[in-house]
Amino acid sequence: MKKYSRIKMIGKMVAFGVLAGTAFTFALMLLWNWLMPAIFGLTVITFWQALGLLALSKILFGKGQRPSWQNREKSKMHKEQFMNRFKRSRCNDVVEPSKGMSYEEK
Repeated sequence: MKKYSRIKMIGKMVAFGVLAGTAFTFALMLLWNWLMPAIFGLTVITFWQALGLLALSKILFGKGQRPSWQNREKSKMHKEQFMNRFKRSRCNDVVEPSKGMSYEEK
């Protein structure tokens, strides 16, 4: 019984994904065909061309999902390490003038 409900759940998720993808592609096609010819004088596109544009945008710009908490913590740690190294390197470059000497004399 559990195996059947798991398969049923996966089937529903796949169906929802296909339906959402189709709706998103159709919305992109409608927006393109409504705006682009009027603004830029471009031609209208078909459903499959809109799907190709979506695929291309996913390849070029990423998944569009936020990273998980673990990845956020890891990126925060890397950012802190970078900032610490940057501060140390910048602080070593600054030369403090000794007492009794001007900065130009040193």
